[in-house]
Formats: sequence, C-alpha cells, structure tokens
Amino acid sequence: MAALSTTGPARDGNEENDVHHVHHARPARPVCPARPVRSVRPTRNGMTAIETIRLLAALAVICAAAHGCGFLFGALRQPPVIGEVVGGILLGPSLLGLVAPEARAALFPASGAVTSALDAMYQLGQLLLMFLAGAELRIRAGGRERRTGAIVAAAGLVVPFAAGAGIAVLVPARSPVRRAPR
Repeated sequence: MAALSTTGPARDGNEENDVHHVHHARPARPVCPARPVRSVRPTRNGMTAIETIRLLAALAVICAAAHGCGFLFGALRQPPVIGEVVGGILLGPSLLGLVAPEARAALFPASGAVTSALDAMYQLGQLLLMFLAGAELRIRAGGRERRTGAIVAAAGLVVPFAAGAGIAVLVPARSPVRRAPR
C-alpha cells in the first residue's frame, strides 16, 4: 500500500504499519480574479453605494430629529427653530454619543466620504441661513438701522482680519506658510 507521505519512523518492517499519519491533499481552490462588488465600487461622485445609503440615513435622522423637536417646541409655544437646534444637539456626543456611541459612530463617522458630504451640506446650509437672515434684515431695516448694520458687519470683518494679520506678522516662525528663499 503506497502512502502519500509519512510522519515519523516506521516501527517495524511491515509496510502497513510504516505510515503513522497520512496527509490527505485537498484539491486546490481555483484561483479566480476578484470580481468587484457593485456596492463597494465608487460612483461618479466618489462615494460607494453603502456610503450613499449611510449619508441618506444620516440626513433622514437629522431631519426627523430637527422637525420632531421643532414641532414639540412649537406645541409648547416656543420658537420651533430652538427645537430644531435642540434636535441637532441631541444627535451629538452629548446624548446620542453618551447613550449609543456605536449608533452615533455608524450614522456620523469621524472621517470619510459621509463626513465630507455632511460637512459640505453643513457649510451650504450655514451660507443659506446667513443669506436669508441678511435678506430679511434688509427688507425690514430703515435708514438708521441700515447704517448700524453696515458698521457692525464691517467691524465683524475688519477686526478679526486685522487681528489675524497682526498675529501673523508678530509670530512668523510659527506660521504654517513657508516663504520662498530670497
């Protein structure tokens, strides 16, 4: 009887007892090139289908919390916008992160495409909010109120810019901008 391989020495001269352990060779799995799964391939915007679903789920949860808290605050005769802000706070690390950190991490990851998309939407929303607030003030404001608003807006832009420029001049060694050698 022929064996595939043996381990250890034979105990006696008998061929049947020469093999202590026979290693049975398993047939090798056919090597196939990996086929990409559609849900993991990036789309034209750079996000995978799973990331897109996570983004839409995060947006749905944000909208539900904001509208729900806004409705609740409206029923309590409070400004609904305050309820919407409270709804956003409840989804942050103060409540959702404390109660269910895994759910918060799944909905709002710390980095990646979902975070980048949420950040871009946040920036766009903030821009639109400022635009609408300014447009509303412009309609209501009279002559004297417009002048006061212009002074406050100019001071809000000029003072921080001047302070930043002054600090950059005073502390050039800590500036992240590298200057070209002269």
